[in-house]
Amino acid sequence: MRSVDVKPLVLGLCAVAATAGGPALAGNFVYTTIDAPGADATYPVSINDRGGVAGVYTTSHDSPQYGFVWLNGIVTTFTAHNVARSLGVAGIDNRGTVAFTASDIRSGGSHAKLRYIGGGRRVLPTPEGVVAWTSGINARGQVVGAYEPTIGGTTRTGFLFQKGQLQQLVFPGAALTTPSAISNDGTVIGAYSAGDADPAHGFTYQNGSYQEFDPPGSTYTIANSINPHGDIAGTFYTAALGTGTLGFVLSDGKYHIYAVKRGKEYVNEVKWAGPADQVAGNFYNLVNEIAFTYVHGQYYQVLPLGSVNSYIYAGNRQGTLVGIYAGADGVIHGFVATCPAGQAPCTN
Repeated sequence: MRSVDVKPLVLGLCAVAATAGGPALAGNFVYTTIDAPGADATYPVSINDRGGVAGVYTTSHDSPQYGFVWLNGIVTTFTAHNVARSLGVAGIDNRGTVAFTASDIRSGGSHAKLRYIGGGRRVLPTPEGVVAWTSGINARGQVVGAYEPTIGGTTRTGFLFQKGQLQQLVFPGAALTTPSAISNDGTVIGAYSAGDADPAHGFTYQNGSYQEFDPPGSTYTIANSINPHGDIAGTFYTAALGTGTLGFVLSDGKYHIYAVKRGKEYVNEVKWAGPADQVAGNFYNLVNEIAFTYVHGQYYQVLPLGSVNSYIYAGNRQGTLVGIYAGADGVIHGFVATCPAGQAPCTN
């Protein structure tokens, strides 16, 4: 499937436009920096409902990615126990279990794995001889991911791992099924397509039933997250935008579209839909990027600790966000943005 590159860039400031109207009544985030020991870049990609954070870090520009867990200010790191392997973290559940992928950076092979609190590990039982990866875990430890015979193959099978069993997920008639996240009630979201050159559509799966969804005019739908209320946050491409994308939230059958700025070179994505009429995402114009929140009809920049560049990966049900910012020292720092009690929703 065609992908949209939203990789964080350590570049200049990108202004965020605000909608018309007066200022919303909201609090300000309190930011905490996360740096893995010896890291030149720390990427917190997931946060559970207890404030536990999981992610990856690198120690040099060309080093493998290693894993970490952050809880109450303490960073615990872990590796693939093989210098030729690089880690990709998908998420952390409320018990501290981390879903991750261990990839061989020489051969390109990969395995879907779990890391338990205390350091124990498990390889998920995907078929032999496939390239497998994890893409999401919910608060209860249900894991979703996908596998394919070879990297870039013409078929891809999704999976749901729960209670020690691996269940295949294949959207009816699809050649490529790629789950991306799972809610706490077990609803799986993702994308499917009939083939690599065909449009990608969003889907949900629950209790044996598949449903398709696409924002109006979409020919490529990315489902990023699903919150406890069933609201789906994501990104979509439509030919009317040229190379640009828009963010969306699908809530109670209705699409809400988000665009900090429209234009052919602009990319807007929504990563998280939270409580109290709040969403969070990123604005990216192929040169610069910056994170934003949208609260009560208005866009706000999210710039931790005096930074000029930022990116949000995820949020939890309390409205706490995790992401990265570019420091003046040239290091990419992770951050946690917490909204003080009684001040939700927070804006910047």
